[in-house]
Amino acid sequence: MSARAVSSMEYPTREGRPVPMSELELPESVLNLDRRHNVNNHHLFYAERRRHISEFIILQTMKDLDTLQDQIGVDVHNYTHATYDPPALPTPQEALVIVYEAFDAGELLRTGSAYNPVYKQMTTALMEDIEEEYRMVR
Repeated sequence: MSARAVSSMEYPTREGRPVPMSELELPESVLNLDRRHNVNNHHLFYAERRRHISEFIILQTMKDLDTLQDQIGVDVHNYTHATYDPPALPTPQEALVIVYEAFDAGELLRTGSAYNPVYKQMTTALMEDIEEEYRMVR
């Protein structure tokens, strides 16, 4: 499978959220996924400049939601990024809704690598920081 795609299109979204990777027509990985270096963690929310997301607590929190990440073969990961431009980032209000729904549902944040994930609970203090940031950016 080639990492280069013929055309590039924006990663599809629905109601401000990237669609699950299972809804995309992606090739199967040809790699042995039992080998650590063959697997990557794909964040459904990604940006052209990684720093763009990390500039805001609300976007970084949304990106780190465990339910918005997939472990996929490096070849499929490269193909995905070569085929799709980053999804449109949600508005601050949409991002706040996504993060609050996750907090209320008890979803975890996942950081670290595909084979060495670190899971964290979202805290009330984090949500207070997000609310303060939201008030400043809207």
